[in-house]
Amino acid sequence: MTVVYAPKSLSVPAQLMGEMFWPSDVRIVKRVPGANDGISVFVTSSFDGTLTVPQVEQQPQQTLQKNVDYDAAAWRAFDKKTPLHLEMPTAWSPGFTYDEFRSYRVKTTHGRRSPAAVAVVSTPSGGYWSIQALRWQDPPAIANPNSTQVLGGTKYMYFYQADHLHMVAWKRNGTLYWMINSLDNELSNDLMMGLATSFTPVK
Repeated sequence: MTVVYAPKSLSVPAQLMGEMFWPSDVRIVKRVPGANDGISVFVTSSFDGTLTVPQVEQQPQQTLQKNVDYDAAAWRAFDKKTPLHLEMPTAWSPGFTYDEFRSYRVKTTHGRRSPAAVAVVSTPSGGYWSIQALRWQDPPAIANPNSTQVLGGTKYMYFYQADHLHMVAWKRNGTLYWMINSLDNELSNDLMMGLATSFTPVK
């Protein structure tokens, strides 16, 4: 049987190589036999000369629909449970659904307990992103934006992880808002911006 040797750091591509040379045995080792590093494939007579190309999983296309007050009734009910002046997005992407609305208080660096609220959104692929609202205007989380931009009279603060827009923050009507991308930054930069700039007061 064909054998694929690889270090732990290359286990994912090694599994893909194993699928291509199926039937094969993928072995994760500290040191690849006969090599210093990388992936080694030892082909035997069981290989018929045909490579099987793994199927690439199609990611859901991200589209932004404007002027969509998705689940506005839930936002209105949530707005009544918090002293904050809540805003909600009026743009949306198909497949997104609200997973949780929660009102709470956060302890500030001055020892005060400030009102806060969060809405958690699930994506079609099982990821989560969130919308935060706080009365606390200067938490450490927004102290060092990578860049800022004024749009329509509102100053937006952008926070990146490599090339991915991970968080967008802004202040309006005595409330600080921010949107946080999923752990793997599933939302594209354009989608993050489109959602963030669509927020309007809950009515």
